[in-house]
Amino acid sequence: MTEQLERVELIEEECVVTHGTRRIQWFVRVGDSWQRSRQLPSAQCEQLSAGPGTVWQTRIQLELPRGTGLMRKALEPAARSARDALSYLIANASSPKQRVSHGYYKVGRAGTLQANPAGENSSDR
Repeated sequence: MTEQLERVELIEEECVVTHGTRRIQWFVRVGDSWQRSRQLPSAQCEQLSAGPGTVWQTRIQLELPRGTGLMRKALEPAARSARDALSYLIANASSPKQRVSHGYYKVGRAGTLQANPAGENSSDR
């Protein structure tokens, strides 16, 4: 018996936001690890035209078994605290801090993404 494959469409992008850019990446659960969606052999990637405020945008189409786990990773600049001029001048000049958030999903019927609060610990198909 073969697994039911569903066509899934994901959008990866980088957009301009306050204090920097926000980058969205998608990962697919493969065995016990997460693999970048665009690096899967079956991934079909299409560069989309970037509109105002968008640095780049890519559509990724995959055929995945129903129940496959997906992770959406968002990287964006952390909120900056207000500082006086002297604090700003003597502060460490390292790159701005990033806030990373993860959202977990699973592939549903017709390629819909269903929220999966169990997150990375879930391996049900």
